[in-house]
Amino acid sequence: MWRLSDLKLLGTTQVPKAALPDGTPLPHGHELPFEPRVMPDGSILFNSYGCGLYRVTSLEEAHPIIANVYSFKVPPEQQGSCGIPLVVGHYWLMAVGAVHMIVALAVRDPAHPVEVSRLVADSVFRPHWLARDPHSNRFIVGAENGGENRMLMARVDSTTGRLSWDESLKSPDGQLGVTFQREQWPHGRSGHAFGHAALFRP
Repeated sequence: MWRLSDLKLLGTTQVPKAALPDGTPLPHGHELPFEPRVMPDGSILFNSYGCGLYRVTSLEEAHPIIANVYSFKVPPEQQGSCGIPLVVGHYWLMAVGAVHMIVALAVRDPAHPVEVSRLVADSVFRPHWLARDPHSNRFIVGAENGGENRMLMARVDSTTGRLSWDESLKSPDGQLGVTFQREQWPHGRSGHAFGHAALFRP
């Protein structure tokens, strides 16, 4: 952990092992921690690529506390591919690539997240990157690990956490989202492309 004002290293703390809500260990759940988000109570939630969700408290102390508060159920032999999260109101939206879905957790109480909704993609799309439209309830969903030839659009109800695909955005072949498997683009004929991440312009 660093102090941002001068980038001084304040300390290093081991991320604890992760377990599923029923207590089953998630062998890779603690691996590759990243993507911290500050919660309204001042604590910090972050996920790992291995699909553990952690809460950091006592930041003002010499030894902050890191607790595994939730873990997403993924095949135990895999890291899980939990990617870039999105916080909308009291909901934590998590892209879980290994199981081709997005999961919404209620985090009004950051110490006790509760699943409220899930949205399943097709079997070749591995959700990874989420970014919100600041002017609506839409968010873009990018993929990873060879699936970057398409991006999808989804919606979240900020009062319930309910997730749904935006059916209005489809490729010419009828698939959800925008495909990058095309020869012709607005700037000319340049062939197939891929997109790993996206943001909405202000």
